Amino acid sequence: FATIIHHKANVPKKTSLGFGVSIHAFVNISADVKIGNHVQIYSSSNVGHDTEVSDCAFISMSSSIGSFVKVKKGAFLGNNSSVREKVEVGEWSTVGMGSVVIKDVEAKTTVAGSPAKKI
Repeated sequence: FATIIHHKANVPKKTSLGFGVSIHAFVNISADVKIGNHVQIYSSSNVGHDTEVSDCAFISMSSSIGSFVKVKKGAFLGNNSSVREKVEVGEWSTVGMGSVVIKDVEAKTTVAGSPAKKI
């Protein structure tokens, strides 16, 4: 699978990228980020340093992920969502559009709001 990085995305050379990754325009990735296989990061999103984005995660447009965050396998972050530093977003969980995540999200859970709460 091809990894595609838009020419207007900022991805440091030392970023660990898996197979089949798609990084769109105006994405900003900070230092020491690890991105798994088949990850989608859409336009104008930011990923903080020392963050891990696991396989099959989907980060929608204009999302902001703080530093030292773990986005687990298959997690979905809706448009304009924010994840505070040192938080874990569990496997196959969903973060609603515009939500602000300030504490860990359990696996297979949907959260929404500001602050994000389980729904």
